[in-house]
Amino acid sequence: MSALPHDWDPNQYRLLLPSRLDAVPAALAFVRAVAEDAGFPEAERFQIELATEEAASNAVKHAYRPHEHACVEITCRTTALGLEIRVRDEGRPFDPDTVERHDPAKATENAMGLGLGVFLIEHMMDKVQFRNLGAAGKEVRLVKFRPAVAIERPVPPPEASAPAAPADTAPVELSIHPMQPDEAIKVAQCVYEAYGYSYVYEHVYFPDRMVRLNESGEICSLVATTRDGAVAGHAALVFGEDPNLCDLAICVTLPEFRGRQVARRLAEELIGYARRRGSKAVFIEQVTSHPFTQRFASRLGLRDCALLLGLAPATLSFRGIAETLGHRESIVLGLLPVAERADVPVIHPPGHHAEMVERLYAGLGCPFGRAAPDAPILPPRREQTTLGVAISGNLAVATVAVQTYGADLKQRVLHETNQAHRAKAEVVVLHLPLEQPEAAWAVPVLEEAGFLFTGVLPRTSGGDTLIMQHLLGTVLDYDAICVESPIARDLLAYVRARDPASV
Repeated sequence: MSALPHDWDPNQYRLLLPSRLDAVPAALAFVRAVAEDAGFPEAERFQIELATEEAASNAVKHAYRPHEHACVEITCRTTALGLEIRVRDEGRPFDPDTVERHDPAKATENAMGLGLGVFLIEHMMDKVQFRNLGAAGKEVRLVKFRPAVAIERPVPPPEASAPAAPADTAPVELSIHPMQPDEAIKVAQCVYEAYGYSYVYEHVYFPDRMVRLNESGEICSLVATTRDGAVAGHAALVFGEDPNLCDLAICVTLPEFRGRQVARRLAEELIGYARRRGSKAVFIEQVTSHPFTQRFASRLGLRDCALLLGLAPATLSFRGIAETLGHRESIVLGLLPVAERADVPVIHPPGHHAEMVERLYAGLGCPFGRAAPDAPILPPRREQTTLGVAISGNLAVATVAVQTYGADLKQRVLHETNQAHRAKAEVVVLHLPLEQPEAAWAVPVLEEAGFLFTGVLPRTSGGDTLIMQHLLGTVLDYDAICVESPIARDLLAYVRARDPASV
């Protein structure tokens, strides 16, 4: 037997289909078997099949010429939360923006076509993403979550209605340990106490999802419990697609345990775990409607490196602190490197932002080299830009990550920005590779297109990055953004001075 490929994934299945409509039923049988094996009930399997049929049929009918000898690739991957399906072809380029959106209110019995197909796919699946892969073709990514039961009611009120006592900061004996399956509902209730139902990591309200995510290693949850088993607090590391980074998140402490260093003890344990597992850095997204998260992150040793303007929806709330925001919440991105980098990166910021970029690096304690000040700024030699796009529906945020620069950078990024806007995104976050010499050329080009420089993010698996944003018409009240550290205050003033729409 031949050796397994280095990227072999035991949860992934692939099927290559000839580009013919009579081959589509084979794709349906394939996804049906995978969905059944993943535990989906019949109703959800039907929805998965219907969405796959539409995506595969569209690829066959519209990607290639009739009778062209070509393939459509169907990839299924089971995850902790359900199933991910990718339908990829290397045929004719396709722009979803050119498809007239299907309007059920105006539809007739004979209404057919791509618009209806896209409509059906989006309504059958929990997440849908169209990606242009450049010379590698294009793909549609479909995600379906297993049915889950959310918490039905908040924590029951105490039996006695005595007035609330002053916060007790006396030491209390707590056990810090990985979350057990029967503690997931208590964690959900703990988050409810702090955020209501506004917390943006929606899986926390589904105890069974939290259990599966911990079992799969996609998150690492720690809880602090009292002797009688009450959950006093919770914190987690969330591991995304970048193996170098992990997100310190879902840090909540019940009101009666605040002031007793519960969150700090949980976070310090998790940072130690991040070091042991080989992560390069831990980051935390710090809200700016109040200073408490920023102070907490600073005590842990995280340092501010970027602003993410308007990143969180206006529905976010903090019980007893900021019940209603009334505007999109901006974030301060804090970073803590937890492993030394083997080499010293040479970065290429544009000259007009070089001083601020160097200050951010110095604050992080990340060594770096600079290209010679008189080095020529040259446009890319490649014609095509390669990039990836992800849209978060619950945040209404699109993230665009450029992998390599091409001469078409501005057009490609604006295309993805317009597409994100049509998909109801309210903010676009753009990551540019800062170690590629073309970065010095790219930033002013994208500033002409309405993007703002807002910071840096070192230690990603693709190298150090520079962050820009497009606010898509979102108007910010900069006076309402509360930042604590001197570098964050300076960065906020720096960004505000360069935002034509600042108020």
